[in-house]
Amino acid sequence: MHHIVICQNGKLAENPTLELAEQVKGQPGSLVWLDLEGGLGRAGAALTKLFGISKFTLENVREEHERARLSKRHGYFYLVVHGMSFDMQTLEAETPKLDVLFAQDFLVTVHAAKLPWLDALRTSLAEEPDEDSIMMRGVAHLLYRVLDSLVDSYFPVLEDIDDLVDELENVAVRDTSTHQRCKTVPAPSLASLAAH
Repeated sequence: MHHIVICQNGKLAENPTLELAEQVKGQPGSLVWLDLEGGLGRAGAALTKLFGISKFTLENVREEHERARLSKRHGYFYLVVHGMSFDMQTLEAETPKLDVLFAQDFLVTVHAAKLPWLDALRTSLAEEPDEDSIMMRGVAHLLYRVLDSLVDSYFPVLEDIDDLVDELENVAVRDTSTHQRCKTVPAPSLASLAAH
């Protein structure tokens, strides 16, 4: 699934398409944000055609386990960052990868997992008045907003983990208190054991 946000001539485009992105790409004052949810899929050729993304970069985007990094490529930058999720039921943690490709007039985000915080950011951009839109300020501001939202998404997860740690501490204290109240039997001395 892909989502497109296009800013052209100070206005956000309604119902933008890849065809429109191709038309406005490179025009002064235009900015295209393409979000690919569910991974790269078959969009690689479109990214090469639209934004000049190399096959080598696309291979890295397809890698599931890539470390966080920033690299400069021919005509664009490639950034790898990770989100954070924690399931309180199964106690399993995940760090979903987010690939970010950007240059002066475009930003592409690629992620296999659904990222609710990124959906919320896209929705908030659509609700901002055109003159106040972060897209009007350029790719640096949009990238900052994406990364800021990513960091903000860590806090609910950290709060859940903090609650779990508090619960474990309470159980440990309660069990220790119960154990100390139990009658203790002194261990036999070495002398008494030797006498037998």
